[in-house]
Order: sequence, then structure tokens, then C-alpha cells
Amino acid sequence: MNFLYPGFLFALLLVAIPVLVHLFRFRRYKTVFFTRVKFLRSVETETRNRNKLKHLLTLLSRVLAIVCLVLAFAIPSCQKNAATGKTAISIYIDNSLSMQNTGGNGILFETAREKAREIVNSWGDAGVFQILSNDPGGAQLQFSSATDAIRHIDALRISPSSAGLSKVLKRMKEDLALRPENKNAYVISDFQQSFTGLPESLPKMNTTVSFVRVAGKVVPNISLDSAWLEQPFVLEKQKNKLNFRLKNFTSNALEEFPVKLRAGNNLLGISRISVEPGAEAMGSIEFTSEVGVSTAELSIEDAAVDFDNRLFLNLSPAPVNPLFIIGNNSFVEAVFQSQSIFGVMKKVGGIPPQNESGVLVWCGFTGIADAQAGLLKSWLSSGRAAVIVPAPNADFSGLAGRFGLPVFRKAGGNLKLAAESLKNPFFRNVFKSVPANVEMPRVFQYFSSEGELGNGEAILRLENGNPLMLAFTAEQGKLFVFTAPFENTATNFVKSSLFLPVLTNALIAENGGAALYGTAGSKKFIPVNAAFPAGDKAVVLKNGKVELAAEAIRAEKGMKIFMGREPALAGNYEVISDKQKSASISVNQNREDSDPAQMKEDVFSPWMSSNKAQWLDTGNATVAKLALPKQGAFWRLFILLASIFFAVEVMIIVFWDRFSTKFAKSKPAS
Repeated sequence: MNFLYPGFLFALLLVAIPVLVHLFRFRRYKTVFFTRVKFLRSVETETRNRNKLKHLLTLLSRVLAIVCLVLAFAIPSCQKNAATGKTAISIYIDNSLSMQNTGGNGILFETAREKAREIVNSWGDAGVFQILSNDPGGAQLQFSSATDAIRHIDALRISPSSAGLSKVLKRMKEDLALRPENKNAYVISDFQQSFTGLPESLPKMNTTVSFVRVAGKVVPNISLDSAWLEQPFVLEKQKNKLNFRLKNFTSNALEEFPVKLRAGNNLLGISRISVEPGAEAMGSIEFTSEVGVSTAELSIEDAAVDFDNRLFLNLSPAPVNPLFIIGNNSFVEAVFQSQSIFGVMKKVGGIPPQNESGVLVWCGFTGIADAQAGLLKSWLSSGRAAVIVPAPNADFSGLAGRFGLPVFRKAGGNLKLAAESLKNPFFRNVFKSVPANVEMPRVFQYFSSEGELGNGEAILRLENGNPLMLAFTAEQGKLFVFTAPFENTATNFVKSSLFLPVLTNALIAENGGAALYGTAGSKKFIPVNAAFPAGDKAVVLKNGKVELAAEAIRAEKGMKIFMGREPALAGNYEVISDKQKSASISVNQNREDSDPAQMKEDVFSPWMSSNKAQWLDTGNATVAKLALPKQGAFWRLFILLASIFFAVEVMIIVFWDRFSTKFAKSKPAS
């Protein structure tokens, strides 16, 4: 047997007090001499023996009572680690956006914090506490005293971050495994389905886990889930289309539901969309970017949950880059003339100077010297793009050593472009969905690699497996290599409907516009088209009167801002560097809590029964009562025994003489 508070065992020394009193009291006897009292000698002996037995029984009862009382205060336990005197308790408090909803006791998050305080107070000094939430890092993640735990609970706020139950249980399991004490865990949440996931996703637990549900009202919700641009660039006074996804979590169909796009007080466009109950649908709004407009807001009107009623968008105009062309090709020049994303077209005789910015297209490529290959690699290394279009007699060997191209040889035939190529992620901004019956172009003359790709990735393949378009990564830039000349005699690809979007996508691959938005609380960086401040000065995010210090790092094309901690609130922010506005970013809350559906307890019953998990019914009893340590059950037994022994002592003192006298009188004379 072990003890939670072994220090109390020193109190067993108190047993010496009644023993010493007993010895001191009965060590000396006073002898009185009488004459002619020999007949009383036997009565005296018998009385002394009865008194001695009385005092021995009194002493034994008193000693046993003291021992039981001391053992009760030491709290005996059969658990292995009880001797440490503490229990390690990990408490997760869900502070996601869904906890802003209300329940029978008010706001769910406040109810959750109150339940956590009850748990801490019920354990008191018998526990060391870890307070987990959706916030990354922080002192609350360390095990501390009850006082510190209450302070951490009071400091918690609603967070844009969201963690799944599987991740929470895994963290609890790992942290508690490092503790030498007894272990216990509590999860306090509204237990939305988006939080719990599936039972098979949960880890196997070797620690008792108690689930405390703070039940809220299941409020039907409509969510603006996401948005993306039809064209990757936003250009001033140019038309573009904003696509969006709307989710309907209600039991009613939405008919002609309005979705508005605004920039300040100006309405840029409106769309009406119909969505079936429990389904989602995509819509779009065509708009023309106005001069001076950099941010906008897509919104709906839904009285239920409001954090997903708006999407803040960064519609900053993209930088206009020149197009550098080596050689001549009417098809490439036609693409340039149809796209306003390129400022000017410059004809050059070789690799442009490194201080230039733009996109390079090498038409009629015949070969490259080693020095020129080095300049091309430097051009790409700073995040720029280049496209190589071969001549009929091209020699790729000069690129092989620098970029890892495979060995090519001339080939001919009449081969179709493989339709599977259009499923490549390269085309995610080209097609909403892959066309079902698109007419695939043909190739008559090309350079075959026998299916080998070298260090490249096949963006387009022919039906025989040979690549038509390869992509190579050169540090921060991209090199795209076509294996067929852009000539009518070599391929009809240059006249197909695929030519313009494919070539355009290649030319803007590493020169995209501003990121449409980032997600608060995510672990991702959002790129910003602005120079990092000189001298590594601080970057500030400003939204009205709110100013935040951004976690920014230097990037090849400006800077990146980490979305992890700040900003925690959705909105459009100005990026201030060197005390001036240099760019804009838009931040939105994640949509993981948009679905109000809650976990059904019976689905998780098999997992709970095999993983030491239980539900605490907070409706019928307080969490504090249910959270009392089970390993201390033996102390009640010792309190009971101590009471019994004290009662026996009292009975001996009060009734011994009376019963012993009656017993002596009833005994026949010898």
C-alpha cells in the first residue's frame, strides 16, 4: 500500500504518549499492611488483574484509534505512484469560435472555464495541473499548482485556432506519460463533429479521460466557406471574376440567397445563389477593379453565427511585369497581346540583366553555352520564370548539366496529348473542373526522352508517355521546357484552346499577384508583395486604431507574415514598414467550426469503453463532486475504524467497572 501524503506517517509517534502515560501510571504500587486480612488477599489479586486488563484494553483501543487516524490523513492507496503525494491532471478547455454560442448557463466558453475551475478546486493541493487550449505555447502548458492553474484559466480567451480531439488526446497522453504521479485528464468542449472527428482517428489512451460537455443550442448556420479569383491577377480597370463557395447547414433550402462584394461603401457586385439543405454550392461575382481599391469584403446576412458571414479579400493590383523574348514567334506574341498582365514586350538577344524584373521566353532555342546557362540559373534563382521553346534542331545538352534535363532525341509521329495531363495541379487556376470532352491537340515532330523526366515534372504528356512540357525548379524560380517547336508543322497545340491558358499559366507561375487572404491562427505564412524594411525593422499590421507587431521574415520577393498568433481578428490590414504603408493583407477566421452538428455519444461508446474514458453528467451533479480522487477511498475506512476504536475506549472506561463487579458477584465462592 502507498500513501498520497507519507509525511503524515510521522504522526504515528503520537502513539508513544498513551503508552508512556500507561507505564508511568502503573509502574509503582502503594502497599498497605493490614492485620488478619489474609482472607482479602485473593479478592485484591483478582481486582488488580481485572484493572490491569481494563487498562491494557483501553491502551490498545487508544493506540489503534490514533494509528487509524494518522493513516486516514496520509490517504492510503493501492496505486503505484501514490507515494509522490500528487496527481498530474491535464485539462483541455475548448476556446474555439464555436464556444461563443450560448447554452442553458450562458456563453459556452464561460461555462467551460467555470467547470475547469471546479475540477481544479476539487483536487486542490492533491494535484498539479496543466491547462490546454487551442492557443499554441504559453506557461499554461506546464504543470503547476492549483493557484497558477486558476490564473491560467482566467487568462484564456476565444482563439481563432482550432484543434481536433485526436490531437488534444495525443498531447495529453504524451505530456502525462512524462509525469511520475497518478494521472487524470479532462476534456471540456461542446463536442462538435468537426472537433471530435471519427472514433478510429482517436489514439488509444492509458490514462483516465473524463469528457465534460457544455451543451449549447444547435443553431442552423450558413457559411461563406472560401473564395478564389478566376484570373490570378487583379488589374486596375480590368474585369475579373470572384468565385466563392457557400455552405448551407440549415434544414431549409436557400433560394436566390444574396451574396455581396463591397469595397468600402462601394458595391462592386452582387450574386444570388440557391443551395439545398445540408449542401454547398459555388457562385461567382464579376467585378471591375477600381483605381485605388486594394481590399474588399464578401458578405452574407445570417443571424445565427456571424464569424463566417464575411470573407475579407486583398484585391491589390498585381505588379505589371515586362515580357522578355529571345527570338521570334507569332504565337507567343499573340498571347502577350491578349494578356494585360504584362507591361511591355522587350526583344533581347540573350539573358536579361539581373537587375531587371519580368518573364523570359526563349523562342527557337538551339542550344546554350555554359556561361549563358549560368546566367539563366541566376535569373531563375531570385524567383523569376523562364520558358524554353525549342527549334527543330535544338540541342538540350547545355541545360542538362545545370537543370537535370533528360537526354532528348528527335522523333516524329501523330500523337495526341494525354487527357490525364489536365488533372495536374498546374491547371488548378485554369479550369474550374477538367473538361469532359475537350479536343486534345496533336504533335507531329518533337524531342523524345523515352519517358524519362530527369529532375523535372511532366506537366503535359503525350499518349505514349513522353513529356510535352516539363517543369524544373531552380531555387526560387521555375524553368518550363517544351519538347515540340511552336510551329504548325510540328504541332497544332499552338492553335488549340489549351495553348493560351497553358502558356499564360507558365509565364505567371512565379509572378502571381497578392495572396487573396490568410487564415488567422494557422501555421502558414502569407506572402506580401512589399520590400522587407531596411535594417530588419519591425513590421506593423494596422486595422483602424489597432496596431499589431507582425511576425515577418524576409523572402526572395519581399516578405512573409506568419499567421499563427497575430492577427487573431479577421479583417483587412495595412502592412506598415519603415513607417509607411507598403501593402495590404486580408485575414479570415477558419471555417472548421461552421458546421453546428454535435457528436453523438453512442458512436464513441466502443472507443470509450476500451480507453478509460467516461462522460461526466454535469446536469445532475457538479464536476467537482465527480472529480474527487478515487484513489483516496481507503481514508474513509480508516476514519471509520478510528471512530470505532475511540468508541470502544469510551465503553471500556464507562461500563467496565459496572460489568466486572456484576461478574464478580455472580461468581461462586471458592
